[in-house]
Amino acid sequence: MIFLIDMNLPPAWREMLTFDDCSALHWSEVGRGNDSDLSIIEYARNHDCVIVTQDLDFGDILQYTGATKPSVIQIRLENNDPQQCRDAVTSLLRFVNNELAAGALVTISPRKHRVRVLPFPSSTKTNES
Repeated sequence: MIFLIDMNLPPAWREMLTFDDCSALHWSEVGRGNDSDLSIIEYARNHDCVIVTQDLDFGDILQYTGATKPSVIQIRLENNDPQQCRDAVTSLLRFVNNELAAGALVTISPRKHRVRVLPFPSSTKTNES
């Protein structure tokens, strides 16, 4: 698995996310800091990467587009220092490995995590006259 770390997380996350058979790269290595979220999603989809971000917009984009890939991990931790959260994050990523490989939105919070398999169910709209 290849993790693509968004600009809103420090490059030090690259080392933390290189474990087992996983590797990581920071967006600054392949793109520009002002690239759009859609550019990052397209890159991740074309290179079979899992996006790691603090940006909630990625979940909205996945919902709106009905996409099945790429998987996205939303980091919602109070302290995102890799030295402080390494064990908890890598342990959880090992636990949700199959879901990430298939396509999922994973949210990691201080006390819990949430996994939503892609694509998200479409909302039902009704037309009223």
